[in-house]
Formats: sequence, C-alpha cells, structure tokens
Amino acid sequence: MTAIRYPLIIFIALLSASCGKEGSDQEDFDYKVVYVSSKQETDTSWSGGTVYVIDMDEFEVEAILNIEAGAILKFKEGATMIVRESGKINCLGVSAHPVIFTSLLDDSHGGDTNEDGSATRPAAANWGKILLENESSAFAYCHFFYGGGGTRPTTLEAANVRVQILNCIFAYNTGGMSDGRYYGALDISRASDNSHVLDNGFHNNYMPLTTQTRINLRSGHYFSNPENPSEKNTIMGIFLQGDTDRNINLAETEVPYVFLNPSLHIKHSFGLNDDVIMKMPEDGSITIYQGGAMFYTEKAIITSFKDDLSGGDTNGDGNNSVPAKGDWIGIYDTRFPGEEFYVPGPSIRYAQFP
Repeated sequence: MTAIRYPLIIFIALLSASCGKEGSDQEDFDYKVVYVSSKQETDTSWSGGTVYVIDMDEFEVEAILNIEAGAILKFKEGATMIVRESGKINCLGVSAHPVIFTSLLDDSHGGDTNEDGSATRPAAANWGKILLENESSAFAYCHFFYGGGGTRPTTLEAANVRVQILNCIFAYNTGGMSDGRYYGALDISRASDNSHVLDNGFHNNYMPLTTQTRINLRSGHYFSNPENPSEKNTIMGIFLQGDTDRNINLAETEVPYVFLNPSLHIKHSFGLNDDVIMKMPEDGSITIYQGGAMFYTEKAIITSFKDDLSGGDTNGDGNNSVPAKGDWIGIYDTRFPGEEFYVPGPSIRYAQFP
C-alpha cells in the first residue's frame, strides 16, 4: 500500500448504475492512500481505488467535491466533515463499487490503512459525522460505518437543506438522544421537505433514522441486514418530528413509526396502511380538526412508546418499562362542534381515553 501525503487527487470518470449486495471489499482495486489535512476550497474529484484519510478534526468542504465509485474515506478518531454553504458533495457510487465512509480502524474496507495489523478494531462512534450546510448534495450507493461519535450522535446530518440520499447503507453507527433531541444514524429531521431519501438500509445501529413528516414517508427503506436478517438495530423505529400540514400516508411495516411530537394536529388526510404500527410518546395526543381525517383498519396499531410487543423496543430500555393504560392521551375528533369525542377501537392501545 502506497501512502501519499498531499491533499487531493483530481480524477473525473463516468458512472453507471448497477445492482448488487451490500458487501464491498472492492478487491479489484489496488489502493493508494491520500491523507487529507487541509480544507477543500476548489472544485475537486476524488477517484475510486483510493483511500482518503481524513486526518484532521474538522474537514471543511467549501467547493464542489465529486466522490466517485469505489472511493473510500476513512476518518481518524473524532473527525468530522462539514459541507459549508459554498460547498457541495456529489457522491455517486454504484452497487458493485459503493463509496465507503468509515473508521480509520476499519481494515475490511481498503485494507490496514493505519498499519497496525489486528491491534485495533472499528466500533460505533469511532469518528464524528458529516454535516451538510449546503443545498443539493447527493449520495447514491454510499455506505456509512462506525460513525456518530460527536456531541450529536449522528453519522449524516442535513441542517435545513435539501439532500438526496438513495440506496445507501448505514451500519454499526450510534444514534440516540442529545440536548433533548433524538438523532438517528441518518438525521434528516431538519432537512428541506423537497429532499429525496429513498430505499436506504439500516442495521446494527443504535438508532437508525430520524426524519420529519414533510419528507416522503413511503416504504422502501429496510431495517435489517439482508445477508443476516437477525441483525437489526438496537432501537427499532422511524422517529418522526413535525406536524401534518399535508396529506400523509404511513406504509412501512418492518418497523414502527415513532412520533416525537407530544401533540399531533391532523388537518389533512392521515392514513396508516394495514400492519403499520404507530407509537405515541408519553402524554402524547392526536387531534383531528375540521378538514382532517384519519384512515386505518383494525390491522393497523396506534400504541404506546413503551409497547415492545408491537414492533420491538423503541425506547431502548429493554424490559425496564411496560405499557399501561394512560401512557398517552388518545385520538380526539373535533370535526363536529358539540359532538367532540375520543375515537375508540381495537387499533388504539394504552391510551387514556376512551
């Protein structure tokens, strides 16, 4: 393995889409190693077959960075990448040769870059995160491993910007709560509502995904390892923030939708497909207003955050809490003045009313 200590290599290539498995040791590449030790201020391309070591605490991207299929980015302990408003990432892998974002300790991708043999092994939170502060960065067929080591335990975070994240995999990352907010391995809870985040995989993370109701919530993501379905995430769920100021339909059935807002105000159409599970926080409530409607059958479940028997453990406490009547308030229908009522039915579990 050749180590080259200069900031960047420029290489431009055309990419084509293909299909394949998650595994990608990319053995057909003869790796070079480039140590990145200064911020990127000019438009640049990073090439496949190269390991880029982020060898600084905070790597700032202030121009266009094209990362091409087969490139591997390894982050030193605690390192973070920040894409500033003037910057942009186009990260276009293909299934056979994804782009890898991982720990410097990860020898399974790009080889033993830190040249310590088997003395060290990668683990969740080895490195920090990628923070997107710009518009229109794009990630396709990218794999994110062993991140989430910052004060916000996320690996990829979009901060009030539009982003495209397609066919990516998040595995062995952290996620969790910090400063009163939840952060998934992928945190798009503050991304713009015209973002496209579709068909991504999550497994072996502590918390997989935090998003918001304005982003397309159709099914298509998966939450276990296709090569070993028993490998899931510690906390099972799609964690949602935001209100329902548009028509919403919940369709994912592999994991529950967990609403973080204490009050959910329905003023448009709100539907749950059969076998969808929706969990409400402690003292949470749902109110249906004039012009709004909820649609679901008895095959859907609306239940407590503590209900581990429905969709798994979503509060991360194992068996330390059990659901009980009154965990959340209930669904209050106010569409008919003078005839307001709490909605009954077998789909509604552990609510205080009716």
